[in-house]
Amino acid sequence: MNASPSNPPPDGQLARFRWPFALIAVVGLALVAAGAMLRGCQSSSERMIKAGGTEAVRVIQAIGQETGEVLARFNQGTITRTFTEALPTLSREPGGRLELGALKVTEVFSGTDNLKTAWGLVDLGTTVTEIRVPATYRYYLRLHDAWQLEVRSNICIVHAPVFRAAQPPAINTAGLEKKSTRGWARLNADSQMAELERDITPTLARYANDPRHREAVREECRKTVAEFVRDWLLRENQWRADRFNAVRVYFPDENPAAPDGPAAHLELK
Repeated sequence: MNASPSNPPPDGQLARFRWPFALIAVVGLALVAAGAMLRGCQSSSERMIKAGGTEAVRVIQAIGQETGEVLARFNQGTITRTFTEALPTLSREPGGRLELGALKVTEVFSGTDNLKTAWGLVDLGTTVTEIRVPATYRYYLRLHDAWQLEVRSNICIVHAPVFRAAQPPAINTAGLEKKSTRGWARLNADSQMAELERDITPTLARYANDPRHREAVREECRKTVAEFVRDWLLRENQWRADRFNAVRVYFPDENPAAPDGPAAHLELK
């Protein structure tokens, strides 16, 4: 028996598989294209991340360098120089003065003159004159005198210049009072009053540096200096929990190390 050759599939069967093959081909091309796109995006992202990371490193390094420079300016060995270099812009008064405090006192000036004659047998009477003067003593320091600042943990220790009395003291003429009495045979009350008035200004100038007046105004002067330094630290962004939160002020005639030193130094919290 002769074998008969196999017959080719009919055209209908081939047509049935044509569209699945085409769909598989399209999906394959899409996958290839998507893979290429993803590889391109990944490469771009890596370049962007690398570039951004480099810039971030530069920024961090710059911030770190700036922070280090700022901290260095406020260390133990440099804080005095940093402060004194800022003084020209910190001056509150023309001429480099820092006004510290004022003390108002009513001073009393009096004079007495007794006259006797006839070998002391005849009393011509006594002339008494008195002037009451409301005076204001003002105290300041020179900004460009010697300062010394120290760093002690979070405390700024300030050794300030000496505080001085402004001259001449101010007189409130509206509150000035005069009175005089004279003996039955005395005519010198006016001249004695005029002499007393001439002595007012030079006498007040001496009174301004009287130890009692200086002690009365000392703590007010200390507080003003402490606030002055605190304001400077605020402007420099150094008045905060991790830097300085207290200021202590000493004047040249005070010894911080002495057991009987300043009874109270000012701390600003």
